[in-house]
Parts: sequence; structure tokens; C-alpha cells
Amino acid sequence: MKRIISLLLVMMLATATFSACSILQRNLSADELLDLGEKYLLELDYEQALVQFEKAIEVEPMNPRAYISAADTYVRLERIDDAIEVLELGYEHTQDETIRARIEELKPTEDELAVEYGNTPGNINNDDSIAIVGDWTYNTDRSSICRTNIDGTEQIIVSKENGSIRNINVVGDWIYYIKTDGSKCQYQEDMDLEQFGMFKMRTDGTERKKITGSGYYQGHDGMYCSTVTGINVIGDWIYYIEDQGIYKIHTDGTGKKSITEALSSRQISGLNIVDDWIFFATRSGTGFDIRKIKTDGTNETSITKVGLPWIGGSNFIYRIIITDGWIYFHHTEDNGSGEIVRLDGTGEYKIRLDGTECQRID
Repeated sequence: MKRIISLLLVMMLATATFSACSILQRNLSADELLDLGEKYLLELDYEQALVQFEKAIEVEPMNPRAYISAADTYVRLERIDDAIEVLELGYEHTQDETIRARIEELKPTEDELAVEYGNTPGNINNDDSIAIVGDWTYNTDRSSICRTNIDGTEQIIVSKENGSIRNINVVGDWIYYIKTDGSKCQYQEDMDLEQFGMFKMRTDGTERKKITGSGYYQGHDGMYCSTVTGINVIGDWIYYIEDQGIYKIHTDGTGKKSITEALSSRQISGLNIVDDWIFFATRSGTGFDIRKIKTDGTNETSITKVGLPWIGGSNFIYRIIITDGWIYFHHTEDNGSGEIVRLDGTGEYKIRLDGTECQRID
């Protein structure tokens, strides 16, 4: 009798196991995929939630809930353009009025269409250390970030960092910046590279997050410096230099794309964005050049045409500032002692955006 009962229990267990496997192996319906995606949303696993919602769209492309759920997930990731894109696809397939209304909610108004720039000419002229947004001035003394009322009545230390802060940008209620190990960029065997790179945090100092970058390179003087520099935050994108190439990445750290090929034979500096053009300076064996390229990586062209002479030493273009249709730049020579000295061809210049009317202005 006991043997029969044991046999029955084994058979029942096998049947239950087979049923469970069958459920796992069969294709889930759109509603089941949507429920699973919402479970991931509750767990704040947005990437897995998107996977399920996209599968639901494939299974049932006429289901409005699938498109709206995917769009809402993109919104949580601060990827508004992607949210609008998936909703427009959904409306094209379903003609659903709820989707159309959601598109109208997300589309920017005329006032909102004015893209926010995190790096202004004034900030660039101050070595990317001062940004003004509304009634507040944000500045860095390299080891901390402070915000001060325009009238000077209130000053708040937003963040103190164990390292050197550079390239501060402020857009909306987010501060973006680069953190290196210090002004001398000295490499140490036990250095935690993950604490360096590109970061963002709220203007009240909360929600600090790393976006990208922790690599270092050895400069000509033997110092080790961050491979990420020159950040420019434009709307939902961050444009920056890394390993002598120009890249862009979403402000949430996703969607990294190469704009120019990283070439060890040339050095890039002075990144500056105007409309859909990126302006930058290059240095190679033949000299200096100010160039521009579309933000989608097309149409790279020279602005200075013939380039500026490379006199030797630490000859470089110090910064590029663009305002009122002119590019202003400083072409200098460092004699090795830290003193900027004038040599033939160095000084303050301006040139039109189309490369005409290059003039020395000092």
C-alpha cells in the first residue's frame, strides 16, 4: 500500500512539473507580457520592463496599452524623444485617441522648444567653472560645487568631492560635471578609477549618478589624466571628448554614439555646440585647425582652411567661444614654465562661422 501511495505522489509531482514547464515554454500573450512589464516597473527595472512592452507590441501591434506602457517607461528614463516616437508608431497602427492625447502631453510647447545649453560662452570663458540658471550662480573651486543667489545673499555648498571638478554644466535642475583625481592627475596603483568620470546630480546635491567614463591616459609629461573632457549638455544629449574622439550620450547614460573617429594622431579641444553643428580645434603634425561637424557625425569640414602653425612645445588653441556669428579663440605657446609667451602667430583671433574674415584682435 505504501509503495502505491509513493508511486502516486511521484506521478502527481511529474504531472505538476510538466504543466509548469509547458507554461514557461509557451508564448505569452500581450496582456501577460504587459503584466510582467509592469511587475518590472514596480521593481524599478526599466530596461527589462521595456523588453516586455516591446514584445507585447510585436505580439499585438493593435494594442494601445503596449505603446503607452513603453512610452511611460521611456519617460521615467528621461528619454522623451523615444517616448514620443513609440507613441507616434502606436497611433499610426491603432489610431487610438488616448495615444494621440498622450503625444500632445509629451510634445514640447514653443517655449520648451528652446533647447537648454549647459555650456554658455560665459561659462567657457571662465574655464567651465561658472554657470548661471535663473536666480542662482553655480560655481566650482575644483574641490566643491556651490550655488549662490544672484544678489549674493545666500550661498550653499551643493557637493564636496574628493578630487578635482571640471566642466560644470547646469540644465534644468541637474548639474553635470567631470571629476578627476586632482589637478596634477597623478596615477596611483590603488586608485579607484570608478570614482572618476562624468557625473550628474540634482541642484540640491541629491541623486548623484555616474554617467560614463573612468579611463585615464598618460600625457606627454608623464601625468595621468581623465579621458573624458569638454562636456556640453544640449537638451537630452551630452557631447564630449574621450580618447581624442567626439561622442554623445543621453543624459541618463544610455545611447552612447561616436561622432568622430578617435585618432591618436590628432588632439581635440575647445568643443562648442551651435544649433546642429559641433565646433572644435584639432592639433596634428601639420598644425592647428578649427573644424566643424554635424551633430549626427556628417559633413566634417575645416573652418580655418589652411590651419595655424604649430610652433612647438605646448602650442595650442586654449579655448573657443562662439557668439554673434563669430568664433573667438586664443592661440598660445607655453614655454614650459607655465608662463604664456607670445610667438609669431599667437594671440587672440576671431573668424566667421563660415571661415571668412579671420582677424587678430589684440
